[in-house]
Amino acid sequence: MFVGLVTAVLANAYTCVKFNSGDPSILMQKVKISYEIDWDHAIVTNQDDLLFPDYLKKRGDDFVEDWPSDRKKAEKYFTVRFNRKSDYLRLDERGGDTEYKMIVRIATIDTGNGGSSFNPWASAKAGGTIIDGTIEFVDKSGKVVCILDIVDAKGSGSPSETVRYGLALSEIAGDIHDFIEDEVEEGKVQATPVKK
Repeated sequence: MFVGLVTAVLANAYTCVKFNSGDPSILMQKVKISYEIDWDHAIVTNQDDLLFPDYLKKRGDDFVEDWPSDRKKAEKYFTVRFNRKSDYLRLDERGGDTEYKMIVRIATIDTGNGGSSFNPWASAKAGGTIIDGTIEFVDKSGKVVCILDIVDAKGSGSPSETVRYGLALSEIAGDIHDFIEDEVEEGKVQATPVKK
């Protein structure tokens, strides 16, 4: 009985990536893709619903100046995890000619805090950044061919805000591939008209 319960729990394991619309079969192509993460339109829900650029300005000039470097550090978590887990799509960070572009559009972000880092009884996820949004796959003509939803992607807590962003992005990257393996390969999701 216990084994059956564990199997049922694992079969319904949580993933932050859900199917929205389009043709999911493109996710099983063995091709190189480029990527972009859109931070500028994210609403920071735990900071007076400020847009992300305004949130950085509120934190001070140092945060604005450091953001280009911090962004690269955070997004590295995404690219490394994505390519490590991939059996199909691979991110080409050199910016060459690619079959598709993946655009991660962050809609809301709770920046989290370092709480779990100082509390030995807190769970690893306590204080982590939480992201909601969408992932669009765009073909060479600029047409959106598949959309996935990001629902409550949460990384682990850390004293570093940049690391918290990176850990949440790492969860998303890994869950994209879990979605492909668990939903697309198994034929559980079918092509539908793209919802825009």
